[in-house]
Amino acid sequence: MDTPPPKKFSQQRYWRFVFTPFLLFLIGFGIYILFTMPDTHLISTNDLKTQIGVLKGTGSGNNGNAFSNVGSPGSVRSSGTAS
Repeated sequence: MDTPPPKKFSQQRYWRFVFTPFLLFLIGFGIYILFTMPDTHLISTNDLKTQIGVLKGTGSGNNGNAFSNVGSPGSVRSSGTAS
């Protein structure tokens, strides 16, 4: 019993009828969300600069960094127990 050859799918039909409508829908949905988002989710430029300044830390070096007390690579601190 001979098996029929596999069905061929048209790439042109895929791009025309599947990908392009999906891409246009995605762009339209993104624009819709952008312009209907409440103002409470937005931040002013001055507030943004203030928050970036807080993240960078106002001190010199790693003073404001949460990881400033972590040792350098290769340095091991003992836990106080002698082995």
